[in-house]
Amino acid sequence: PAGSGSWTAMSAASPPEGRSGHIAIWATHQMFVWGGRNGASLNTGALYDPRLNTWTTVSTTGVPISLDMKAIWTGSKILVWGGSSGNGAHFDPFANTWQTITAVNSPIGRSGQTVTWTGPLHRMMIWGGLSGADYQNSGGLYLPPLDTPINQWVALSATGSPPARNN
Repeated sequence: PAGSGSWTAMSAASPPEGRSGHIAIWATHQMFVWGGRNGASLNTGALYDPRLNTWTTVSTTGVPISLDMKAIWTGSKILVWGGSSGNGAHFDPFANTWQTITAVNSPIGRSGQTVTWTGPLHRMMIWGGLSGADYQNSGGLYLPPLDTPINQWVALSATGSPPARNN
């Protein structure tokens, strides 16, 4: 029971395969698990609903393909971005669908970046990380589509920022 301070086993029916280095993020009433590695890179995932104790496989149609991606919850969608390829997508957990994020003017591909949601301003902010052997002192603001299919990136100025480093 809730609040009892005890553990409850999760359903063993259809969980994603074991992995490390994956994304795990809470989205309204479900846990979203995506990507990572288990000896090989994985572009698979699942949604876990603790109310029903069920796993649902996440669609792989239109998925972003990259390691070291980061994710945020907007309140209605999960934005997944980054990694060495510098690409990403919106995931709608209610429809189980992906929509590609436009890469035009996006920050270069990187790992170890910091990703955050600005809340009421409806922006995803990317900063820092490592691209190849170079620590990044750069980032961008992603403006997801709200009422139109238009999405865009705005570069963030490094003026006055701390030195480049892996976040």
